[in-house]
Amino acid sequence: MNDFARVKTVPGASSLVPYQQYYFVPWTVTLKLIWCIQSLFFVKNKHTTAWNNVAHYEKMCLTIHYTFLAIFCFLYLPSFGAALAFLIIAEFIGGAGIANIVFMNHYGCQHPKELKTNFVTLQLLTTMNIDPSLWMNWFSGGLNLQIEHHLFPTMPRHNLIKVRPLVQKFCKDNGLVYQSKPFVSCMQAILGTLSSMSKEYLKVRSNLL
Repeated sequence: MNDFARVKTVPGASSLVPYQQYYFVPWTVTLKLIWCIQSLFFVKNKHTTAWNNVAHYEKMCLTIHYTFLAIFCFLYLPSFGAALAFLIIAEFIGGAGIANIVFMNHYGCQHPKELKTNFVTLQLLTTMNIDPSLWMNWFSGGLNLQIEHHLFPTMPRHNLIKVRPLVQKFCKDNGLVYQSKPFVSCMQAILGTLSSMSKEYLKVRSNLL
């Protein structure tokens, strides 16, 4: 309900939320571009003292990154239009890839109302794997094994597949849920969640606006 109440603070959102399950997939292409823009706004603003102590390094690294990107695009590509097209296509493809993996690992889960529990159980309840395969492991860079990634966040991603059987055994031995589905089933779970939330929003929208 708190999330529904926030909708009215975003212009036009009340007209978009009821149809989110239909535009979700094509809209994922914008994710990386949005994150890049947000990172620029983030470094511009003041935050905690700890952040302010290292902010200049972050700004310097972003400046170097975008400088080299501009040099590559505008010196090695034949025209401004080609450079612009390259940037847009690269950001859109990257955005779709990131969004489809990250959202399928999280948004398809049925989160219980009460989540005050231990760290391990919380990760297992709120995270879902995409079944591993040679293609999926490569495409996602190992992040299809999001359960293991959450449980061992500093573990190199190529080792997540090795620890997976141990996590599965631990869950089985302790009666814990281990959520893992094929790619298509994960996408269906996301769209199902978005659809159910749209229906719930329509029920309460008149009371929120």
